[in-house]
Amino acid sequence: MSIVEGQKSQIRWLEKETTGNYSHNMPREERVFSCSWCGEHFEVDSPYKVKEIKKRTDQRVFCSTECRREWFAKDWSQSEEWKDESKKRAVRILENGLIAKTYTEPQMLVDDILINKGIEFENEYNCKYHAIDNYLTEHNLMIEVMGTYWHCDHRIYSTIRYQNQVNRVIADKRKNTYINNNYDIKILYIWEYDIINNPKLVSNLIDLYVSNKGSLINYQSFNYFISGDNLYLDNNIEPSYFELSGNERKKYIDLKEKGLSRKQLDKWIKYNCEICGEETEQLASHYNKSKHHYCSQKCKKYVGQENYDCDNCGKHMNIPKYRLNDIRSGKRKSLCCSKKCSQEYKSNNFSKDNSPLYTSVEKTCLCCDEKYYVKNHRKNESKYCSYECHHKHNQAEHNCDNCGKHMIIPKSVKKELESGKRKTCCCSIECSNELRRKK
Repeated sequence: MSIVEGQKSQIRWLEKETTGNYSHNMPREERVFSCSWCGEHFEVDSPYKVKEIKKRTDQRVFCSTECRREWFAKDWSQSEEWKDESKKRAVRILENGLIAKTYTEPQMLVDDILINKGIEFENEYNCKYHAIDNYLTEHNLMIEVMGTYWHCDHRIYSTIRYQNQVNRVIADKRKNTYINNNYDIKILYIWEYDIINNPKLVSNLIDLYVSNKGSLINYQSFNYFISGDNLYLDNNIEPSYFELSGNERKKYIDLKEKGLSRKQLDKWIKYNCEICGEETEQLASHYNKSKHHYCSQKCKKYVGQENYDCDNCGKHMNIPKYRLNDIRSGKRKSLCCSKKCSQEYKSNNFSKDNSPLYTSVEKTCLCCDEKYYVKNHRKNESKYCSYECHHKHNQAEHNCDNCGKHMIIPKSVKKELESGKRKTCCCSIECSNELRRKK
């Protein structure tokens, strides 16, 4: 098949499938649908789209993008089916390592301990609705690394002060219950404070957890301590927040603080504005790059400006140096504080007699030799009294080289004919073609 035949075939397919001849290809009744959200009837123009809609299993169709978005927000996203699939999708994302922030410093330290012990493990192990930080593949055991802030270590936070901590504690409770019921595994919880400050305790606790095949009296690392080289369980065993019941946990929730500030105070510096003296702060990296420091762009504008009084009302104002230099050199006649003052000043100081805007110069038209007046600033440019004279003066007479008809042509074309740059000039395309055939 040639390229032309292929293009013709494609055009025929497009005419049939995307636009269609509705009289015999697809009746109008088959192209009318009811919106799945608002119920309004609408017509689908393309038979190709009609076929695609009918192929779908759900048969959902919407009259507009707004209806589709509203259905997704109010109906589909609130269904248990969507929530269930969303949880599975989140776990798959974690399992595939698409979220890099989950691999924190405490997590890396625990991984190093497991590697040094020769224990094989898998990060972000997929448990359908939840992901486990470390799954010990040979022993069928699980370890969770608990961050101080996010999982709310009771040694640091005597109360649960932030809403994201409340949400995470509830999620930890849900995960623990799910793993116990579906996998029959007791998770070992190793806390960030112990990982950073007491790695020996963490190492010994993992050994005890593996050697006892996951059977421990308590599974929270903060309830253990090291004495010499031995690991002991504290007599005063304390539960973590997620191990408490809902009513007990409510006693510790105190949401007075809005959220955790992520501002790193050691990277900021306080200083006084060089213009107004107001105290403000800035990133130290930005502060060190600048020679001068201001609190705002408004204050920065005053740098390099000088005092001047409005020529109309006398109001004091600050102006850039280059404008003041224009006044001193005579390039600029006046400076005013506002547009209104500028108009008043010009009306009072510039009359029609002395203003260059109204001064006129007498000139002679190059075409008709009539006298005319032009504004002073156009005296060197103006040559004609009107557009008619301008066009007339730049035109010349000529007879068609084929039929001899008299016509008017531009002077530039006449010069090209006289210099030989242009051979012929005809009154029409027909005459031009006929002249070529004669030659």
